[in-house]
Amino acid sequence: MRLFVTGARGFLGRAIVCAGKDAGHTMIAASRDGGTVDGAAQTLATGDLGENAAQLDLTGIDAVINCAARVHVLKREDPAHAKSEYDRLNTQMPLALARNARSSGVRRFVQISSVAAIASTSGDTDGDVLDDTSEPTPSTYYGKSKLAADLAIADIASGDFTVTSLRPPAIYGPDVGAWFAMLARSARAGIPLPVGAIRNRRSFAYVGNVAQAAILAAKFD
Repeated sequence: MRLFVTGARGFLGRAIVCAGKDAGHTMIAASRDGGTVDGAAQTLATGDLGENAAQLDLTGIDAVINCAARVHVLKREDPAHAKSEYDRLNTQMPLALARNARSSGVRRFVQISSVAAIASTSGDTDGDVLDDTSEPTPSTYYGKSKLAADLAIADIASGDFTVTSLRPPAIYGPDVGAWFAMLARSARAGIPLPVGAIRNRRSFAYVGNVAQAAILAAKFD
């Protein structure tokens, strides 16, 4: 199969490209700058996908896996601008990409969503777990934009165009960034952390396992 991966130079995108190659697929790695990605048979510079998703050439592609997304609000960023960018890059862009994929004859579309599309917390009862039976109540711009994309993409699915949205929790693994990397640095420094006093249970997923799930979701008979 020929699998097209957006956001291919990101933490999860790189793992998906490698997992797909290991499974025997031809991997086309798409990123803003088109830089080298291990395991890719071809790399493609997309520029701003918020502007270009509908124009990508997806001829001959069997499945698209969309890892491209806006995750963080920049420091001192205007909230209205942040909300607009979340909508543009996390909702409108995936929908434009999915429509392009469907019209190009792509059979599968895998959207990398997030548990934040359901909620950011699971309530006050110990042991509460968020899953696909939970009523979505996202509270952040990020979560709301992801849920909107999941619903919009699902609406254009058909018998010839299957859509899967994966909603992983926080992902960890080699070279992870953001707050997980900060936590790891603190642990390595030997600084005592007051984790016993924090009432916060979280689920995590290993990057290799999420990558394998994305490849399996992209496959068809």
